[in-house]
This record gives sequence, structure tokens and C-alpha cells, in this order.
Amino acid sequence: MVETKNLSCLWFENDNSLECQQNGSTVFKDTQEHWKDGFCRLLKLSNEEAKQWIEGVALTSPQIFNKSFSKLNKNDKVLVLKKSIESFPKFVVSTSSPVSNAELLSSIGVCGHKSNTIWESGIGKDNDFVVVGCKECEYGWLINANNPKTSLNDTTLYNETYFEGKEKDVGYGSYLSQKDWRIEKSHRLTRQIQGICSYLNINLLDKKVLDIGSSYGFTRKAFDEAGFKHDGIELSKYAAEICEKEFGFKTFVGTANDFEKVSNDKYTIVTMFDILEHVSNPLALLGSVKNFLNPDGICVIRTPNLMAIEREIFGRFYHSLKYEHLHYFSPKVLISLLEASGLQTLFLASESHLLKGFFEGDLNYFSRLLKGSDLFLVACNKSVVLKA
Repeated sequence: MVETKNLSCLWFENDNSLECQQNGSTVFKDTQEHWKDGFCRLLKLSNEEAKQWIEGVALTSPQIFNKSFSKLNKNDKVLVLKKSIESFPKFVVSTSSPVSNAELLSSIGVCGHKSNTIWESGIGKDNDFVVVGCKECEYGWLINANNPKTSLNDTTLYNETYFEGKEKDVGYGSYLSQKDWRIEKSHRLTRQIQGICSYLNINLLDKKVLDIGSSYGFTRKAFDEAGFKHDGIELSKYAAEICEKEFGFKTFVGTANDFEKVSNDKYTIVTMFDILEHVSNPLALLGSVKNFLNPDGICVIRTPNLMAIEREIFGRFYHSLKYEHLHYFSPKVLISLLEASGLQTLFLASESHLLKGFFEGDLNYFSRLLKGSDLFLVACNKSVVLKA
């Protein structure tokens, strides 16, 4: 156990965990694995920067509520975290956009409504890209502040630089080195899907899975080890080549629409993990998904949540605000878009993990309110009634 002292805080670390204490009470506690691969990575903070911010949280709490952070209820903890962001240098924006709000609110989203709210006035410290949207639908889309009337198309190059480069705020960076924990995460998702299929009385024997946006094949590897037959669609030729090199899986390179033109295959499960937010026309993609499904099939979607508690806390520094994310969905608009595509929602939940070091079990409270950072949705064709 290593003990270090900074300001009024004590840090305790071993090979498995780290903990920040103030006056004998815990401010933050996390596993070393999540600290590195989750907390610091997603917030783009170094080890020392992350510790400095947490110490700032500890100091902010008594200034606002005259009590230590650990004594606060979950909603007051949110207020303290938001306040601490305002003064931490990595999260401070010194300039504002020269474009007026009226000029920014001039585009139309896939919900059919003209933008009437600015969800976030920038991405990180960059004022050139703004998330506007429809307040009624709880839906956002990315615009270029210098050309706000034109909807953005996906011009991201999903090449080696995107997956393995160090380009700021774009891509994954060293994606292959994350293989082990991403495959383990995919195993958890696979077990979750198996449980849902069991609940819905869907027979998975000899059935096929289609993974849209299959990337390096981490999810397909988990499907493969669970005994599923599987196919993958991936826009990036580079990612498809890595998938074949690592796991031996062939991948269709192109869009879902391209695949639909050359294949008549049907699938019991279609997955889209962190894909829907990337495409220019999510309605068209959902239409393709509908056509891929067997009569008793389901689609499983994961996408960042516009209404996440993390966005409420971090604002424009919310880790899911990215240049390649063209759309930001809430539970409300996601269900509506599925309905418009001929799909019906069977199950919707939200999930969070980033701030578990501050909240422990209380983080589940925000997930139950559908304010987790990721939305997890299961749907089927509207013409089908699946019985549990």
C-alpha cells in the first residue's frame, strides 16, 4: 500500500485499487484498471491531472455545503462536481463563439424539426463545432458554427490513424492495445443478449448474428466463443484487415446499404454498438436493420445518451461529444426514430461507469432514470409480437 498526501487529501494505492480520502472519509475509490482504461482515458486526463481534479472536488464540497463530499446526497454530489469543473484548467474555455445563437439555430434534424436549442456550445475547447437540436424531441446534431445551415456528413476517414493514431478528440488511439478489456466487455454484452433472447423465447440454435460497424472484430470474437454464427459490416478497410489478421473473420467492407444490395441473408440478431451516432442518415440505417431481421429477430443498439448525467456535469467536455458523432440521441427520440423505421422498442436501459468512483451504488440511480452515459435498446419489427 502506497500512501501519498496532497493538499488536505490522502491517496492510498495498491496493485488493484486507489482511494482518495479527506479527513478520514472517502472522496473517490476505483480499481486501477478502471482508473486507467475508463476514468483517465475518457476524461483525457493524465494520472496527476485526474488526482488534482478529484482533490479539487474534495475542497469544493465544504465550500458549498459545509460538509465533506462523502456526506452529500447524490444530487448534491452532482452540483459539487459541476462546480469543480468550472475552475479546473483542463475544463476552462477562455473564448466564446463569434457566431450568434440566432445564426446557429438554422438547421433541420432527422426528426423534421428546426433547431431551437443549443445543447453544447462547443466540443471541449473548440468553438467551431456546436451541438444544436430540438428541445421537444430531446435530440441533438452537430453543426459547423461557421456554416450552421448545412447538415454535416460523415467525412471521417476510418483509417489506421483513426484507430491507432493520436489525433486529438478523434478516434480511439491505440485501439488494438485495448483488445483484452474490450473483448471482456463484449463477452458481458453477449451474455446480456443471450439473457434477453432467453426471456423473449428466441431460439438461438444455429442462428446468425450481424454486427454492423464490426471494427477489429472484438464483439464478433465474443459471439464466436459463445457459439454464434456471425457476419460483420465495416466501413473501414483497415479495420476489416485487422479483424481478419487477429481472428480470421472475413468482413464486408462498405455500408449497411451496400450490404443490403448484395445479400439476401436474414439474421436473428443485428447489433449496432456505438454506430448510429456516426452516420449521416440514421433513419436509413435503421431501415436497413429492419430488412436484415428474421421475423423473430431483434436488433440491439448502444449509443451515447444526450441526457446523460455525465453531460450535465461536464458539459462540452462530456466524453461522448466528438467530431465524428453527428447525432446525439435521448431515449425519447431514439424510440421515435425506431417507430418511424418500422421497429418497436422492447427494452430500453441506460448504463454508466465513468463516475462510479464518486458514487458507488448511487450511480445506478441515474441509470434507472435513463440518465446513464450509454443507451442500450432492444427492438423488433413492428409486425411481430414476441412473447416472453
